[in-house]
Amino acid sequence: METKRRQAQQRHDKAKTWADRRRDDIVHLGDTGSKALAGRENDVARLEANGLPVFDDMKAIANAMGVAIGELRFLAYDRKAARTTHYKRFQIAKKTGGMRTVSAPMPRLKRAQYWLLENVLGKLEPHDAAHGFRVGRSIMSNAEQHTNKAVVINLDLKDFFPSIGFNRVKGLFKAFGYAEAQAAVFALLATEADRTMLRLDGEIWHIADGGRVLPQGAPTSPAITNLLCRKLDRRLAGAAKKYGFTYTRYADDLTFSAEADDKDQLRRLMQIVRHAIREEGLTVNEDKTRIMRKGSRQEVTGLTVNNGLSVSRQERRRFRAYLHQSQRDGVSRPWRHGNPANSALGFAQFLTMVHGAGGSVGQLAAKAKAVFGQPAKSKRPGVLAKKNFREVSAVGASPRDQWWEPTRPAEPELPKELVEAREEALKERAAQGAVPRSGRARGSSPSARAGANQPASSWWGRIRAWRVPLTVAAIILSFNVPGGYFAAAVLIYFLWFYKQ
Repeated sequence: METKRRQAQQRHDKAKTWADRRRDDIVHLGDTGSKALAGRENDVARLEANGLPVFDDMKAIANAMGVAIGELRFLAYDRKAARTTHYKRFQIAKKTGGMRTVSAPMPRLKRAQYWLLENVLGKLEPHDAAHGFRVGRSIMSNAEQHTNKAVVINLDLKDFFPSIGFNRVKGLFKAFGYAEAQAAVFALLATEADRTMLRLDGEIWHIADGGRVLPQGAPTSPAITNLLCRKLDRRLAGAAKKYGFTYTRYADDLTFSAEADDKDQLRRLMQIVRHAIREEGLTVNEDKTRIMRKGSRQEVTGLTVNNGLSVSRQERRRFRAYLHQSQRDGVSRPWRHGNPANSALGFAQFLTMVHGAGGSVGQLAAKAKAVFGQPAKSKRPGVLAKKNFREVSAVGASPRDQWWEPTRPAEPELPKELVEAREEALKERAAQGAVPRSGRARGSSPSARAGANQPASSWWGRIRAWRVPLTVAAIILSFNVPGGYFAAAVLIYFLWFYKQ
């Protein structure tokens, strides 16, 4: 019995140690990230050189985000099949035709991604040629580099975000100086697999289709691509300069332009560009490659650049027709996608940024305001605006007063052997504590002294403590006293089998 109890105690101690570790650390992340949890040592010198925060362990990361370690594990855990998903997926129409799938993170994951964007990714500078999703840069700053040029070349990177997988993102964070375990957590927060929704036995399951990649719609994806493409941008900017071209990149749109239309120089440049793109693991979408010369309309990130920046006349006419139809027949559809008022008013504001607030553009903006009024606001109570949500999340605060937190894991249950041992110990203490320590009459027996002050249950307990010698005495008497068998049997029954 003692051996069983000792083994049970060892198992319980081991289970409690594991439970305590799970409360303060991340010990498993699913199939994708668990192997990386062995690497726990940061390159502190490199992190400090990059101006990045240093975290001693997973709990320090969770504390900086303002979440419990259980929530961080929940957001980063890789599940091939899950009942819940951290993304809302929908499709929007592309300007060039077709549909684009957008994976928008749910508020809990978006909170963690905003923190990661502001406290880690945002502290590192992309190459100067990158204009997408940067403070002070826009499609206008990108297009301005290519105005009034003899030739403009646009290239598009095919499946840009889906071509960047988990291992490459983890390698980026590791290159910053983070331990492999921390790099894996950051990469899991920023990547996700495409999923198929299935209904099985009345439950909805989200099944992963392939590996984890950068989702188009997460706030961290553009910043990660900008940092991953620093080497590519350096190579392409150097090649462009060598052959007399200007190079910029806006997300997956690469643009080259030159003052002179030299076909030989253009051919050499394109050979180098395609080779560099292949070496970086990316692919050129040949269907979208365009070479635009001075005699045709030259367009860069949706803006005409032949003679300065402008929105094409065709696009302005379509917008004017849309406003006229909405005013006449009522608003039935958005200008492009999303909320109709926000879509139309946003495009009108964009027109004034490019062309100024006067002339025909000013009239379009005034008409848009007359038709749609003010931008629509969220009607859900307690929901912060996008800007405020990002600012609050970046400092590790809760965007809402009541923010869900995972239930703390329960303590491991005691094994049956230990429960029985504790109950027996309590009974023994109770029996021992029932005997008075003073006030005993001299010359009286222990049983008599106890009987003066104790209930019958204590008497019976003390009698049963002598059951072995009493049993032997009863057996001896049964052989020597007539009718002793019956008396001995009754005594033995009460000593060994009767429960009071």
